[in-house]
Amino acid sequence: MTTEWLFDLAARPYEILVFQETWRDHAREMLAKLAEAPGRRRILDLGCGPGVSALAMREAAPADLFVGFDISSRMLERAAARRRSEGVAPDALPLLRGDVTRLPFASAAFDGATGHSFLYLVPGKERALAEIRRVLRPGGRLVLLEPAAGLNILPVLAALREGLRFGASMAAWRVVSGSVGRFAPEALRALLTGAGFAPVMVEPTLHGLGLLATATR
Repeated sequence: MTTEWLFDLAARPYEILVFQETWRDHAREMLAKLAEAPGRRRILDLGCGPGVSALAMREAAPADLFVGFDISSRMLERAAARRRSEGVAPDALPLLRGDVTRLPFASAAFDGATGHSFLYLVPGKERALAEIRRVLRPGGRLVLLEPAAGLNILPVLAALREGLRFGASMAAWRVVSGSVGRFAPEALRALLTGAGFAPVMVEPTLHGLGLLATATR
């Protein structure tokens, strides 16, 4: 089982690996799959880590309000530092620490939620998804990028051809997810459907190393 201290310990190395344009592109791809809403959308970035995903999405949609949420205080320190370095005010991207199985938000508070390599690390996934669904408005969407089950080395080699940092991040992701757990597409779809989301779509991404899931409340 992963614990907060492990996330704290990994904060700086993780930031180095994911602070790259490929990961930012995938964060923007996730943003594009969220539902439209009248006015300013409120979007919850779950497991925001060092803030790369939330900042990339905010750059793409500056009119929306993004809230970063993570269990690790050290990850949030890195996110706050990166927020400052990019000239983003704290109230333009609030960063909150907490447990996803007990979200400190009112029901239907958000128009969308994202999780960039997040759910596979969460103990009590069913309870977490119930909480996420609770804080989404009806019609709101959850978009997840998760590691795909499988042992094929060819996708990792394909990732390495895109650059050393991206390849290293994919290799590290495979090592960590291999010890914690990955998702087969049908298993991820069943988990989201069982939590009350419908419709649910799951598609491969990152050379088949990842799954991109879109689930609607």
